[in-house]
Amino acid sequence: MANKVFDVVLLFALPASGKSEVRNFMANIEPERLQNEFHIGENLQLDDFPYVHFMRCIDNELEKINGGRLFYPSNEEPFINDYDWGTLVQLLNEDYYDLTNRNEI
Repeated sequence: MANKVFDVVLLFALPASGKSEVRNFMANIEPERLQNEFHIGENLQLDDFPYVHFMRCIDNELEKINGGRLFYPSNEEPFINDYDWGTLVQLLNEDYYDLTNRNEI
């Protein structure tokens, strides 16, 4: 009997909760072991960090221009508006859609 693999594995957790360590583990384990022991086949990893970093860069530039920030009260604090967590989820949904439908940007 062949091992079944998950279609999608979503790591959704708070910052600094170990997601990067899990992703690093999955990227560096032998493919056979990953499939046999964890039921994870070939994988492509999407990460919201580039979006978070970009949003923080926008805030830093806005602060230089006029002192206002749009997404974060400071570089050490979470979002001003909790709905922006949904913004990150939507951006990753769009990335996933583009990848699975082979959309080119």
